Amino acid sequence: AGFARDVVVKRMHQRLSHDDDYVRMFLDEARLTATLQHPNIAQVIDLGRADDSWFIAMEFVDGPDLGRAVSQVIRQGKQVPVDLSSWVIARAASGLHYAHTKVDPMSGASLGLIHRDVSHANVLLSRHGDVKVIDFGIAQANQRHSVTQTGVVKGKPGYLSPEQIHGQPLSPRVDVFALGVVLWELLTGQVLFRQTEHLASMERTLDFVPPPPSSIRAEVSPDIDSIVLAALEKDPNQRIADAAQLSRLLDDCIRSQPHANRQAVSRWVRQQTSAIWPPKELRHVLMQRSQSLGDQIPGLVDAGQMSAEKSLSRRLPTEPRAGERTRRGGAGAVKRLYSSSSDVVTEPSGRPANRKWQNTASKDNLDRTLKPIVGRTETLRKLTSALAGDNRMLSLTGEAGVGKSRLAAAFALAAAPRFAAYGGSWRCALTSCENSEDICRVVASTLGLQLGDVTTAERSAESIAQALAGRGATFLWLDDAGKQRQSVADLVSKWLRASAKLWIVATSRRPLELRGECVVQVPPLSLVGDGDSDAAALLKVKIAEGGGNPDTLLSEKVRANHLLHDTAGLPMAIELAAARIVRDGKIETPDSIEQDPNPPLTTALQEAWNQLVHWEQSSLVHACMFSAGFDRESLGAVLQLRGFDDQFAAADEAIDNLSRCSLFTRMPGQDNRFAVHDNIRSWVVQHHLQAQALRQELDARHRGWAVELAERCDLALRGHNGHAARDKLTLEMDNLLAVYRRAVGIDDLVCLRLSVALGHYLLERGPLGLIDSMLNQALGANQDRSDALIARALTVQAEVKTRCGAPKQGLDAAQRALDISRALDDDYAQAVAWLRIGECHRRMDANSDAMRAAIHARELADTLEDITLETGAIHLFGCLYFDLNEKVPARRCFEASQAGAQRIGDHHLAARAQANLGCILADMGELDEAEQCFIAALDHEHLLGNRRGAALCTCYLALVAQERRDYERADRLFVQATRWLKEVGDQFRRAYVVGFQSWSLLEQGQWEQADELLSLTVAFFLDKGDRKLRVMHLAFHALCLMQMALADEADESLDIAEQELEESDDPTAHSVAKLMRLCCFGDQDPRVANAEAEALAPRPPQNKPRPSLAASSAEVRFALRLVERWGV
Repeated sequence: AGFARDVVVKRMHQRLSHDDDYVRMFLDEARLTATLQHPNIAQVIDLGRADDSWFIAMEFVDGPDLGRAVSQVIRQGKQVPVDLSSWVIARAASGLHYAHTKVDPMSGASLGLIHRDVSHANVLLSRHGDVKVIDFGIAQANQRHSVTQTGVVKGKPGYLSPEQIHGQPLSPRVDVFALGVVLWELLTGQVLFRQTEHLASMERTLDFVPPPPSSIRAEVSPDIDSIVLAALEKDPNQRIADAAQLSRLLDDCIRSQPHANRQAVSRWVRQQTSAIWPPKELRHVLMQRSQSLGDQIPGLVDAGQMSAEKSLSRRLPTEPRAGERTRRGGAGAVKRLYSSSSDVVTEPSGRPANRKWQNTASKDNLDRTLKPIVGRTETLRKLTSALAGDNRMLSLTGEAGVGKSRLAAAFALAAAPRFAAYGGSWRCALTSCENSEDICRVVASTLGLQLGDVTTAERSAESIAQALAGRGATFLWLDDAGKQRQSVADLVSKWLRASAKLWIVATSRRPLELRGECVVQVPPLSLVGDGDSDAAALLKVKIAEGGGNPDTLLSEKVRANHLLHDTAGLPMAIELAAARIVRDGKIETPDSIEQDPNPPLTTALQEAWNQLVHWEQSSLVHACMFSAGFDRESLGAVLQLRGFDDQFAAADEAIDNLSRCSLFTRMPGQDNRFAVHDNIRSWVVQHHLQAQALRQELDARHRGWAVELAERCDLALRGHNGHAARDKLTLEMDNLLAVYRRAVGIDDLVCLRLSVALGHYLLERGPLGLIDSMLNQALGANQDRSDALIARALTVQAEVKTRCGAPKQGLDAAQRALDISRALDDDYAQAVAWLRIGECHRRMDANSDAMRAAIHARELADTLEDITLETGAIHLFGCLYFDLNEKVPARRCFEASQAGAQRIGDHHLAARAQANLGCILADMGELDEAEQCFIAALDHEHLLGNRRGAALCTCYLALVAQERRDYERADRLFVQATRWLKEVGDQFRRAYVVGFQSWSLLEQGQWEQADELLSLTVAFFLDKGDRKLRVMHLAFHALCLMQMALADEADESLDIAEQELEESDDPTAHSVAKLMRLCCFGDQDPRVANAEAEALAPRPPQNKPRPSLAASSAEVRFALRLVERWGV
């Protein structure tokens, strides 16, 4: 999903693809540049190989290089403005200083990166005023794999520093010198050192003393003269110290100049590109541009542009460029632009993708309660050596029970400090995964990345790839990757390409067979030695841990050796044997060794099974049905053991006994939760769960447990015990979903009941795509039913559809629920249906219909004397009054609904009401009080684990920060809110937040970023309803278009907004539209001549005097600020 993206591809000639020197230089450029994330450096997006030829996909910059643009100016007999030249070089210096000071994220050591080839050709200018340094192909760096050839001078003659020519040690000041040359030539319009012959160019560089630019061009100031000459000092010790100082000095000189900004550069570049190429030829010419792309690396050709969706194996979050979307002026352009509605409103590009919902203080999920590993010294040494090298994909392979996971745990703990300051170390248990979707879900959950509305494996994998690309160095342990080996291999390959800072260890019986994979075979423990082998040592340790006497091995040495031989050195078999010794108090094994045809682990498991009594065996089989662990309550609920009156007491005894036998293990970080090792589970399923009748019986009991648990927790969610219910559902969610999947096509009623019971939990925490899919499937399978359960399911579906941005579908579901409830004469279900109908109408801008629905719900609530329904209806009234700009009744409704919610223990609704009260206070300009409301509501949402509510409160806090002009904080909060809503899958609110974020960008004059967000937001609201938001965003987008020199499109955007207003009497929307037309086109239009005065004047009284729109609407105040700052 998302937009296709233009890229520029640098491809190596096939004849050079086998030349190790060229390949190393080529890969070095990609590796070095990919680590550089700066607005003034063109981003490397992908590295790959196609048709036996390496390629680098780079960010497309839709404009000329600096040399070509300047040549056009000179041909016209003109000169580049002094302040514009200085601003461009200051930006290039800023990007180079970032590269010079880049450090290794792992060691903290400087990369020692120096460009060495700065020239006009390697500075690109976009049509939106961006300055991009390119071509780090011959850059010097400490960590290059290729070696610079001795005696070879690299760089363009005429831009080389004296120390480069002399072959002396280099520092970042060589790039300062080259920037000085470029700036001198920009200012004077003449060549400084470059001659026809390379040798002559070098001699001139060493001998010629540059004159001050003002001696050639009088308008150059003395300050600029001194900066240029200081950059051109022959002695590097006398030169400007670094690129950052050069950037600061230039900025200080031009800070107040009219051409020293991005907008001026944008206008200038558009003029030059129009003169160089007619508009129809511009994109074709840019696609063919190759001279400025690495012309110092022989063998490179430009393969033109490719669609990122077709050619790239991944996408990194990069700064949006104008090349991503082509715009045409003229009539109808705005409608064309908005005609393709996006189902998913994306968050702003270039944001780190690793923000997490849960506490990020923990940098791993490793089990630190594990005892020290026995033996394995040599294997751990191999792993450590591999990690220290260039291997980022390690596979631990070996037979079942050999201890791959235990070894991986020890290795992960040893490596964890290396990653603790960055992306952390994470174990992803893939035991229960059945496909790529399951794998992505486990990995995303482990990393704290909710996939939200992402529904396909491909999109899920892409989302994780983007997240990993934005993290620091990260260690992933994919435990039990062998079950879905091919799926894991495909995903791992994608993720490793996405992030150069990702290390993966996989445990599997066979290698993943990936390129670059380092395979470490895990052997059984050594049996060599008379009682002191690694296998014997582990047996002693396990006997002692179980409370037995290890000296038993000394007194029965022959039997002990026979037993160890039977285990074949497999740690799991040894652990099971130790449990039997502790249980029996002696070693039970024949005096002579007989050949057993079964694998050692199978034999050990069969012996362990034979030692169990019937009810213990039954408990083990039931436990194997839980895919995400179990506790006493869950196991007791599914047991039906003869001889036990209390099944929960039986579960307690079974857990104790089977844990002593090493058949149950305690889950990491969970004192009262247990699991069955996958090897044991597989054996039990194979040998004792094949009978269809038994499997059906167990499935039925687990379905009964799942439905009872989910419905009990659902009832408690909105009450005073809601926290405990949420915690329980969080622990059991994977088990509940596993039951749901097994019930599909077998027990449709269970699927329906689980969908309804899990609806409210997933509405709060997401992903909405999951509950939407479950409800669609369950309702489809039960389409012949028309009972109260179907009505409940339809009301939940209505809310889900509305949150997903489909209020029309939600309205259909709610109306059907109402019809069924009427037929059943169920007043309570009718009231709930009316509330959902009202919310759907509200989202569709049908406020009158919404108000009637709220009245129906309130009347039924009064009849039933149901406080919960009454509170919900009052809150809906408050939202409708707020939409109608009636703040006083809205405030009374929110205060009443907050009190009612607190009374019934509905903390979720209480938090929503408090946040809405904050919105009213913010509109009235009472920012301090509003902020306190938002913070209190946010605390409530955090306690509830409600990502959607927390996102909205965070958005409101961002709006407060924006009105206070604290744009940095506002931007940070908007990004967080957008990410949480993406995780939950709430499309409507996500569009809402993204739209508000664009306002902050407008106020800061960041037009191209604001244009991106506003285009998406307007497209969404044109399709999904909400006229007020649609009108305001159309109006604000007009200002953005006007500032980007697209006056016709700005006028059309305002026309569309004004047409929408013909059907609305909302004074806020009318005022905003007028103010934006005033801002864009001035006061010549009589319709808007008095717009400011009207916004500031008190409104005509109704029952009592009312404040002005400016005093009661944050949107109008914002529009007034835009008029003041950007108006013509």
